[in-house]
Amino acid sequence: MKIQDYRTDYYFYTGKTSDIARTTALAGIAVIWLFKKEVGGVTYVPPILLWAGLGILVALFMDLAQYFTASCIWRGLYRSRELSGWKDVDRQHPPQKEYPILALFWGKLFFLAAAYVLIAVHMSAAIRVGVPSMCGSAPCTVLPAGAYPPLTNATKSVTP
Repeated sequence: MKIQDYRTDYYFYTGKTSDIARTTALAGIAVIWLFKKEVGGVTYVPPILLWAGLGILVALFMDLAQYFTASCIWRGLYRSRELSGWKDVDRQHPPQKEYPILALFWGKLFFLAAAYVLIAVHMSAAIRVGVPSMCGSAPCTVLPAGAYPPLTNATKSVTP
């Protein structure tokens, strides 16, 4: 496999990761919206979810900044080479050109992961305590391990 093939794969996987991160960020906003409460006609979002939402917004901003920064860097690079009369030769670009792009890439993934940790903490607490808006008048509960009835032949699912 040639170096260029590895680079092509790298660009494919980082692009795909960015696509998935963007979709996951939008899903995180939807989850936060599900946990909002109406108190006296005012919409209330628990503080931990506000922090998660801020993390998601930072991740989305970093996603935009990553692509904007990359477009500026690569345009500057190809334009300077074009003006200097550079022939179309397969040469390496300075690796320092990628540092800001990589910092934004890893930064957005960090903020998105941190936001999802906060969402998971809130969801865990909400399930244990019970959230009336999500479960009607009964609290949401999860039975402890071993509390579920054993499967019988009548309740086991059979796959063909």
